[in-house]
Amino acid sequence: NSFCTLLVVAPLWTATMSAAPPAREASVVIVDTSHHMRDHLSVAKNVCASLIQQKFVFAPRDLVGVVAGGTAATVNRLNTAAPAEYQNLTVTRPVMSPNADYLKAIDALTCNPDTSVSFDVLDAIVVAVDAIHEAVADKKYGRRIFLVSSCAGAVKRKEQLAAIIDGLKARGVALVVIGVDFDDDEDEDAASANIDWAKLTMKQQNEKVLHFMCAQLGQESLVVAVHDAVSALGALRKKHLAQRAYCKCVLDIGDIRIPVALFVKALKQSIPSFGKLVAKGDEPVVYDRRYFSVRKPDVELDASERVKAYRYGRSAIPVNDVDVAQMKFKSERGMSALGFVPAEQIPLHILQGGSKMLTPVHGDTIGAGAFGAFVIAMHELKRAMIVRFVRCTNANPVLGVCFPSSKGDKQVMYYANIPFAEDLRHYTFRKLDNVHGTPDEKKAIADLVDAMDLDKFERRQAAAAAGADLAAHPSPSPAAPTGATVSSSAGTAESAAAGGAKLLSIKETFDPALQHYYAAVRERYLRPDAPVAGMPPQVAKTSTNWGAPGSVLEPLLSSSAPQRKRVRDLLPPPAPKADGAAAGKGSKTYWFQKAGEVAIEDPAVKAARGEGAAHYLASGTPGATTTGAATPATPHTPSTTAADVEDALRVGVDLSTGAAMHVTTVDPVNTFLALVNRKGEDHVARALHELQEAILQLLKVTVGPQYYPRCQDALRAMRQVCVREGEPGAFNSFLLHLMLTTKAGAHASFWTENVVNAGIRAIPKSECPESDLTDDAARTFFDDRAPAPRAIIDDPADEPSIFDDLE
Repeated sequence: NSFCTLLVVAPLWTATMSAAPPAREASVVIVDTSHHMRDHLSVAKNVCASLIQQKFVFAPRDLVGVVAGGTAATVNRLNTAAPAEYQNLTVTRPVMSPNADYLKAIDALTCNPDTSVSFDVLDAIVVAVDAIHEAVADKKYGRRIFLVSSCAGAVKRKEQLAAIIDGLKARGVALVVIGVDFDDDEDEDAASANIDWAKLTMKQQNEKVLHFMCAQLGQESLVVAVHDAVSALGALRKKHLAQRAYCKCVLDIGDIRIPVALFVKALKQSIPSFGKLVAKGDEPVVYDRRYFSVRKPDVELDASERVKAYRYGRSAIPVNDVDVAQMKFKSERGMSALGFVPAEQIPLHILQGGSKMLTPVHGDTIGAGAFGAFVIAMHELKRAMIVRFVRCTNANPVLGVCFPSSKGDKQVMYYANIPFAEDLRHYTFRKLDNVHGTPDEKKAIADLVDAMDLDKFERRQAAAAAGADLAAHPSPSPAAPTGATVSSSAGTAESAAAGGAKLLSIKETFDPALQHYYAAVRERYLRPDAPVAGMPPQVAKTSTNWGAPGSVLEPLLSSSAPQRKRVRDLLPPPAPKADGAAAGKGSKTYWFQKAGEVAIEDPAVKAARGEGAAHYLASGTPGATTTGAATPATPHTPSTTAADVEDALRVGVDLSTGAAMHVTTVDPVNTFLALVNRKGEDHVARALHELQEAILQLLKVTVGPQYYPRCQDALRAMRQVCVREGEPGAFNSFLLHLMLTTKAGAHASFWTENVVNAGIRAIPKSECPESDLTDDAARTFFDDRAPAPRAIIDDPADEPSIFDDLE
């Protein structure tokens, strides 16, 4: 056969092919539609559809073809060249990028009822190889054939088996046989002389031949039962990513220069973004971006009329192309070692942006030797290497750290970014000084941690399984000493623990959001009118609903239930207070109150009871009781509640001292009062200035009267403090500025309703001796300084009007 001779000739690139697997794969699915499949065709079609759907989501760059075997017609290229051969084989879809038509073609396959029609599985494999070769020729593609068949038809030319196997090896084609109704007892040595072929049926002989072929082709070729294929295709998987270098550069370690390549090892996989199509049809939407001036919204601006600008504070600084080129940071690609530090000195919480694997460039044996020596030395000395990394020319440099990894003959480094000073966030949190548990509480929590230890739980499970196995299969030597039996049991348990599957293994724990997205898109694609599918049940086993039966953590949670109950009994959450005010108007429920069953009292309720800022305005002293006695706040006392902590975080309070650092627009009154009464140096002047800025900012960003009450309360607090501290001039001057700003502007209603009608007036001498205003002057303070009404300007009679032309 001329085609079998062609298969034997290997392309030249196979001899020099890189060790990395090809980024793309060309595959053909062979579906048996002969009368032998009349009871199994639906299962076979589901398997084929699942194979193609996997390509849609996880390998969209792969090529797929479909060949139907056992059809009444014959449509394939080899039959056209030799009409007497390769009969009853139809290439229903050529090898190309799959689309919706492929699934429709699979669904349209029907079983051929003609019992006289069959096909040769070896011929089908040769036709599939020819279809792959026609599509990709000698390009660098992976090649795979999926054969879904019962293999009950006659094989006419068994003498060509060796030539076909050699041809598949030469072209690097893997064969995956999904056997329908195959025998469970597999005999891989199909060519053994012990097999009596005369007693085997045609189907059994074909099964032995396919087992032999897969064994000869290598590890990627195998025979699986159809039910195992259905389970494997339904299992969760991740998207295939090609093995490409993230960056290639030179690693400088002093005077030593080693060419290296970086490969992405771990990086957060984001959910694909949604595109846009025309509502009626599959046409994509074209984006057209145009620019217009604010002053002339009808005039489009071309590129010559636009200029880039950078924000500098509240100003926009225009820059031209020359400025932009000069502002760019100049750098050269490379990685330079800055020094070595003990690995334990690198905090894990500062590592940024995933990790990358650092290896010597392929083919550089001298550089690989030097690189491996550094890895071994760093591993033995437990050191990490601090580096300066520039990915490409003129890119911004970053700091990074390289950790060594030496396992057997594999020496690599793992690289991760570390922050600069501008990247760090420095926060101060309240110290937990009074957290001292009782001995019973400490023991209960320690027992709970031990009970939920994943490593110890796996070892206990493995030991229990090993003990059960020894009980079911005792040692065949009854005279063996007891000590020897125990030692054997311990060894079995240890080996079982070492070889057991790890709970929450990274390779088997999938992103529930990403997998739900894939399932929903696949369901929408197959059933456009059906509702979107829910969470896949496979995700619930490893990522959600931990306590449900079937979850990987359900045994652990069940076994630790007594310890968890013990801790809950010793540390019960506080019961919610049945306060009428708390349940009434103005109450607020925090998110952590629902999640953790924590009873939090709303700040509005405390204000209604006379606490906080409202009580200060009435008494003049923060924390004062209704009798006027001052009770200074003690932030570190046990009376501090979770609501106080939440409020402090919300308004910007120094939690280490309990004192406000700045006046904020979120809670201007409380932060202003706390800053005024802060111990140490005098903060009154700064607090007054910041409160004025906060009021003006709130009036600037308010939508309608949204922030008017907050500004009114802030003015009252400012007036009270100015009277107490002898600063009436500051309040009167700001009140005048506020009147001029708001009365003639967009916030005139604020001035009328929230200032004048609310009774907020200038501070007279009768209230504060430092004031230079009498009571009469304070009453007429607003009238004397009110802006004059604007005159109505009429157009001269002889001035032409643009509306005259409309008459």
